[in-house]
Amino acid sequence: MRREPEERTTVVTTDSGGGAGWFIVGALVVAALVAVWLFGGGVLGTGGGEAELNVDVDAPQVAQPAE
Repeated sequence: MRREPEERTTVVTTDSGGGAGWFIVGALVVAALVAVWLFGGGVLGTGGGEAELNVDVDAPQVAQPAE
């Protein structure tokens, strides 16, 4: 009895690695949007208006030491 050779097929599978990378990218995008909202006038910003800052710097008078 002679047996016919079996037909062999090659199956290639790839693993996409899961969704951890997409979760991190999404978290970074959300953090960037929150930062833009906070500093762009939402809470911590100036609201787009002009801010005025006056600083008065007066150095004290220092007497020369005795020689």
